[in-house]
Amino acid sequence: MKDSDETAELYNDSLMRCLRDQDFIKKFYTRFFAADPDIRRLFATTNMQQQEDMLKASLFMIMLSSTSPAASDQYLSHTALTHNHRHIPAHLYDIWLECLIETVADVDTQFDESLETAWRTTMQVGVNYMKSRNALS
Repeated sequence: MKDSDETAELYNDSLMRCLRDQDFIKKFYTRFFAADPDIRRLFATTNMQQQEDMLKASLFMIMLSSTSPAASDQYLSHTALTHNHRHIPAHLYDIWLECLIETVADVDTQFDESLETAWRTTMQVGVNYMKSRNALS
């Protein structure tokens, strides 16, 4: 198992490669919307440009939370509140993560098992937080 600094570095480098593809976020949402019929319904009235911008910011904030939870607690707390307001079922967070990993695998030419582990380890912090907050509402 890699230490948290190495995991964060692998994740960050991969994220930067993914974001060089200007359609990375759009590719993710295309995959995510196709994964479950409820997802498209939940996003029916969403401003997708704003949503894409928020996801991009979240990818950085989740990385920060994985190495320094106190640094992004306020951000994750706010995000959890907005997602709970939309009544997002907990199982959709798992679908979200799988779709994200699949999109990274398609976009990052250096994707391998260690990068998959880095993404899963980093993203799981945010997914677990969102699911735990979801269970409280």
